[in-house]
Amino acid sequence: MPEATPPESTARAFAVGALLLLGLAAVAWRATRPAPPPPDPFPPPGRDLALGPLDLNAATAEALAALPGVGPTRAEAIVADRAANGIFRSVDELDRVPGFGPATVAALRPYVTVGLPAAGPPAR
Repeated sequence: MPEATPPESTARAFAVGALLLLGLAAVAWRATRPAPPPPDPFPPPGRDLALGPLDLNAATAEALAALPGVGPTRAEAIVADRAANGIFRSVDELDRVPGFGPATVAALRPYVTVGLPAAGPPAR
């Protein structure tokens, strides 16, 4: 008659078998998943940070409209405010434009800057 195996050996063999089966199931599942889609060659329109921040005092309405969350209506409001109230002295002054609150200004901060006019020659 064969010798009985200790319960620990049987439990260990069962655990190893279960882990092997689980591992094989994971590999099979991973192999059946579709590959992730390739990156979009035509990303949605918007301002690319690689171009550097956009100057609020020199930008056209078209350039401003490309900023995330701005669009043509808000861009026209920025240009109209600039014409009516003069240049922006800081990015924070963007909140003077209707439709721009602190959250919108904070979201646009990486995309915009304020170029101040160069000082003229010194007075004689």
